[in-house]
Amino acid sequence: MKIKNIKIKNKNDYGSNFIPPDGGFGWLICCASGISNMWMFCIFQNFGLIYQEKFMKLDLTNAEITAIPNTQTAIAYFVGFLTGPLLKRFTYRQIGLFGSLCFSLGVFLMSYANSFITCLISYGFFVGSGAGLCFPSSALAINTYFKKKRRIAHTISWAITGFGQIFMPTLIIWLLIEFNEIETSKIISALCFHMFACNLLYQPVLWHVNKLKEQDTLKLESQLIDNDDGLMTIQESNEKQNGVLDYCKLSEETLWHKVVIYFDLDFLRNPTFVNIEIGMIFPYLAELNFGILTPIFLNEFGFEQDQIVIIMTLSTISDIAGRLILPLILVKTKIESRFFYLLGIFGQLISILMVAIFGQNIGYCKLIIISYVIFGLFRGLKTVYMQLILPEFVPLDRLSGANGLNNLLTGFFALTIGSQIGVIKDEMNYVWLLYFLGVLLFIPIISWVIEFAYKYLKSRN
Repeated sequence: MKIKNIKIKNKNDYGSNFIPPDGGFGWLICCASGISNMWMFCIFQNFGLIYQEKFMKLDLTNAEITAIPNTQTAIAYFVGFLTGPLLKRFTYRQIGLFGSLCFSLGVFLMSYANSFITCLISYGFFVGSGAGLCFPSSALAINTYFKKKRRIAHTISWAITGFGQIFMPTLIIWLLIEFNEIETSKIISALCFHMFACNLLYQPVLWHVNKLKEQDTLKLESQLIDNDDGLMTIQESNEKQNGVLDYCKLSEETLWHKVVIYFDLDFLRNPTFVNIEIGMIFPYLAELNFGILTPIFLNEFGFEQDQIVIIMTLSTISDIAGRLILPLILVKTKIESRFFYLLGIFGQLISILMVAIFGQNIGYCKLIIISYVIFGLFRGLKTVYMQLILPEFVPLDRLSGANGLNNLLTGFFALTIGSQIGVIKDEMNYVWLLYFLGVLLFIPIISWVIEFAYKYLKSRN
């Protein structure tokens, strides 16, 4: 077969002979990633709590309130799509450092936002851009340092991320009482600047390879230097490697073919990849909007502010248990990560339906608390295994491209579907909104079960 070479610069491709350290300095990378993500998720999941008073003063509608975080999500994932190719040109540390600055600046600017448009620019654009740069670089750093112990590494990282969400609601309430929403936003932006220090720790993996592999490392570094500043050759092949589809055959070197290769758009030809995206996008939108609107609709259901904080704190504690305990119990199993991720989606669906059914009657307060504890437990389980689905499906050298494509698709649906969630509340009520979020969780359950059943029957035949 005739082989055609397309040169693409990739600073994060270490060759097929590269063996990750699977430990050592990588554990510090896990901690740094966990702390960096902790500050981002503290902002995302407490968005309604932090800015509820500001939005009331600005007299924003529910559609406008939900449009702000969904715009942030869309921009984060559109930027994340571009981060895939950027990670071929720059290191994950360079991308992460710039992203952390954008994120902290956006939170700071929110303290001065005095209209819907300025909120969109501050939170939607700057916070979204920062998140879109930080998440892929953080994930790539861990996946580069680990292979055999990748499940444990992601478990530890996301458990650390969850710890911050225990004290954050209480801290936010205290700050709002002692200061005001403007000063609170400034203080939180200062805390978010710790992300910059965390990203400084994302050192190149070649600095920390095992001494026994030193000879191979020197040889690899020499290849990267001599190969036109790290130009990578991608060869056409009809063979599937590591469960990934073949590179598309290129008859001639057109601009479109370069775009396909550069952005890894050929993943869209794989039905399994498309189904994976369905299972990752819709549950994310449901979880995002459920978390954002929790303080608002619980307040509408008649719960006091201190009760809402207790519910959110208990949900976070169970989230950490789901991230830390369950994956450590299941780490020795050979069952693929998608199964446990699907289990997490199912648990979240049950808990949201319980809130929708019993939420309007404050007499069912204990059932509401149980619902949120269940939601947090399965959210933690889903969060850990979500980080493992794409790394198990694609090889490391194409992981940034697959993540970038995932970001693009998530951003598109956040902008189209997510922006309409507030409209549902304005036209109906929160109960119908919760049912709609349940539908978003039910769709991937059906599509994945159909795929699993088809593959099972096919293997038997």
